[in-house]
Amino acid sequence: MPTLQSSFRSLLPSGLSGYMALASSILSIILTIVLVALVHRQATEHFKQNIGSSLAELAEQNADKLDRGMFERYREVRLVARRLSEIDPVREADRRRRMLDDAAQTYGYYSWLGFASRDGNVHAAARGLLEGANVAQRPWFANALKGIHIGDVHEAVKLAKLLPSSDGQPLRFVDVAFPVTGDGGAPAGVLGAHLSWEWARDVERSVIRPIQATRQVEALIASRDGTVLLGPPGLLGDKLELQSVDRARNKEGVGYQLETWPDGKDYLVGYSQTRGYADYPGLGWVVLLRQDAENAYAPVRNLSQYALWTGVSLALLFSLAGGLVANWITQPIKQLQHDADRIRQGEAAAITPAPRSYDEVQSLSGALNTLLNDLLRRSRQLESLNETLEQRVDERTRELAGALATVQQAAQRI
Repeated sequence: MPTLQSSFRSLLPSGLSGYMALASSILSIILTIVLVALVHRQATEHFKQNIGSSLAELAEQNADKLDRGMFERYREVRLVARRLSEIDPVREADRRRRMLDDAAQTYGYYSWLGFASRDGNVHAAARGLLEGANVAQRPWFANALKGIHIGDVHEAVKLAKLLPSSDGQPLRFVDVAFPVTGDGGAPAGVLGAHLSWEWARDVERSVIRPIQATRQVEALIASRDGTVLLGPPGLLGDKLELQSVDRARNKEGVGYQLETWPDGKDYLVGYSQTRGYADYPGLGWVVLLRQDAENAYAPVRNLSQYALWTGVSLALLFSLAGGLVANWITQPIKQLQHDADRIRQGEAAAITPAPRSYDEVQSLSGALNTLLNDLLRRSRQLESLNETLEQRVDERTRELAGALATVQQAAQRI
């Protein structure tokens, strides 16, 4: 029963050309694997920098669009509040309502735009929504009486039944409110605007859509404390405790980070933060654009696999070529072996290398011919020595025989 060692030995080549081909194949495959590993590492880092930088740039663009959009609404509401200050609240109530209707129609994301007097009663509103209602307990009203109010995203309270949701999700707004001054410059009321959060989705789509076909990128907007205001449904309302959020809120402001999210997946995240625009102070929203690391690095993996299989295929081809070259290299040695076998069988043949054999074979054949000549010379010397030895033995034998005969004769006489 053959042992494992003998079975392994049977798989090994028996000739020099086979060993050279095997060594060439093994070295080529090892070189290919090492090269692919180095290229994969460098390409992964390069892709990480390129994709991360592009995500950070997109996050910054998204934050800038949010700031500019809020600045435009901030400026519009302030302008309408100034115009309302010039209108008599009693005699020109219809004009005030038309002005609010025109402002709401100019920009379709105003879910509600209305004027409330100092006691909180809504006297005029676009489309007549909530007219007659009292909003004195709403934060935007109380804060605007003291100055300008810019409120973060919140769900609808009084408007929830009046404005249906298009996607089944609760309506959410951003509040902007300015005091409306009366005679003497004292606040006569408040102009409040509920800006629909849908405009943020449109800003997100305008940034993401150009790359959505080639890259699976998700956008998230979080409040200053990290609560998700816009993003995948499973994350809405969750508070993110991530390094990217912390970095966005710090001095770094814009950048990218490879990190693990609560779902256990690794994401490449570009981050930025809104910081206001012109005289609009900003709400400090954190904008995150994330891409699954597996999806982000897919081109690198595909390239590495292509390089690996291509390298292995080339290594096998080079091994075949190496076998042919090794056979060509060992052919003169085989010729020397053939001549040596003829001499061993008794033929009087000289070892003659091929005319175009390389220097080592020429030197080896010369050394073997010299060795062969020495052996032949010593063989002839031995044959000559043997012949003289036999002659001497015969002479000595005859001398001994003569001496013996003399001794015998002497013995007889005695």
